[in-house]
Amino acid sequence: MKRHAKRLALLALLLPAGACVHVSRGAIVQMNFQTLDSNVPGEHYELYATVNGGAVSVGHFKVLDAIDNTLAPPPDGRPRQHCGGDPLTTSNIQIVQLYDNDYDAERQCDPGERIGTVDKFADGLRLILAGGVRLDTDVDLADADGLFLSVEADGDVDPRPAQRLLRAAVARGTDPLTCAHPEAAPKRRGVLLGSFVPVSDARECPFPVGRVAIVPAEDETVL
Repeated sequence: MKRHAKRLALLALLLPAGACVHVSRGAIVQMNFQTLDSNVPGEHYELYATVNGGAVSVGHFKVLDAIDNTLAPPPDGRPRQHCGGDPLTTSNIQIVQLYDNDYDAERQCDPGERIGTVDKFADGLRLILAGGVRLDTDVDLADADGLFLSVEADGDVDPRPAQRLLRAAVARGTDPLTCAHPEAAPKRRGVLLGSFVPVSDARECPFPVGRVAIVPAEDETVL
């Protein structure tokens, strides 16, 4: 005990006044969605991770049209939320914005809340990479084995997922959906990789509609 007390006293002398030790742990979730509907009014997306047999919420976000597409509605005829951009000066893209229950319309479209965009197909053939989606989380995802995306009602405080839409199995260094990526890239040590597929697609090799890479953060000490 005396030796331990001496070490603590020595550490106190070595640290500058007011110094403190912060330990942080979390992850960076980098996603590319090749197709993802913009939200209708009153709904948003919630991303969950499956860790040690349980599901934990990783983040909430909305997918919004940059411009008002009311005059060219989607096939289902349901108007989508938008940020009111000028069609003459604003690209017709789908922007991805962080969401919280207290966001008003201005806050919802604030560029400071933007975490990415949805990739686009041109002429149904050429994929336009628009930067993808980056979500930073404080949740420890080092032991995650999957993700899933659900559609939730705005203002909902129920922690349980409502309507599951996409799922992705993830594994360290390689994407488990090997049938869809026969020429896989070299393994990335320490990174969890996977592909999003529709929850409703029960085929042995479903067609991926997006990909994900999870970079777990290591414990860091900052003085």
